[in-house]
Amino acid sequence: MFKRSTIFLGLMLTGSLAAAALVGDDSAAGVVTPVAESKPSRRESNETRLPVLQLAKLARAEAGEPEQDPFAGKSWYIPPPPPPPQKVVVQEAPKPTAPPLPFRYMGKIHEEGEPVVVYLSQGVRAYTVSQGDTIDNLYRVDHISTSQMTLTYLPLDIRQALSTSSPGMEMMADSVPTQQQTPLIPLIQSTENFPQ
Repeated sequence: MFKRSTIFLGLMLTGSLAAAALVGDDSAAGVVTPVAESKPSRRESNETRLPVLQLAKLARAEAGEPEQDPFAGKSWYIPPPPPPPQKVVVQEAPKPTAPPLPFRYMGKIHEEGEPVVVYLSQGVRAYTVSQGDTIDNLYRVDHISTSQMTLTYLPLDIRQALSTSSPGMEMMADSVPTQQQTPLIPLIQSTENFPQ
């Protein structure tokens, strides 16, 4: 039995080698193939089948700034619409006015045939004015009547009125006493008469 299996194995080996020789070398077997119809070898067919690599596509693009910050906070707040434009009211500048009259009426004298003379005071200063006079280049006396006098504030050309109807302050030229008035005697002449 051992012999039969050895013989069988030997035949098998011989047949395999013969088949390999026939497949591996066609020219040795006397088979001639035309050149145009020859098949490319395995190596040549693998080289032609490989795709051509495009190295430009493999280049890495430079990293720039992202369009949106991925870590930025998100808010759902919607700001209110702006208020409607308001009408701008242009106020006209107030018209300049004259300051209040700084004078105080003290009295007046009227002599026949002479213009009326009015006595005015301003603080510690006293003025004697008649119609047409100018006071400190600021006021002009325009008119004097029994109840009031009209003055014009010259820088703005504005007319103002001052009352001249204080009772007992008007003196007529005939009623001016001709005698000299006696001076007032001081009430306290010295402190010697008073008991201590």
